[in-house]
Amino acid sequence: MYTYCLRPTESLTWDDVCQLWDNGVYTAEDIRNIAPLYFDEAELSAVLEVVGNVENDSHKLETMNTDPGACLSLPTVGS
Repeated sequence: MYTYCLRPTESLTWDDVCQLWDNGVYTAEDIRNIAPLYFDEAELSAVLEVVGNVENDSHKLETMNTDPGACLSLPTVGS
């Protein structure tokens, strides 16, 4: 597990925040709480919708493959 420490004088861009989300540092709930610091009204609504869509898609992918040992096999070459 990694710990990210930021000094108060350091500032994160929205891209930085998204990268930390991709790396598992932030959860979707964290992003919902952080987004209002970066966006107002219409933009915030659109960002929150995207966060919800990403969260829903990730849940769908988790349920698609319930057997982590299952994988696709390549066709055999030859006769």
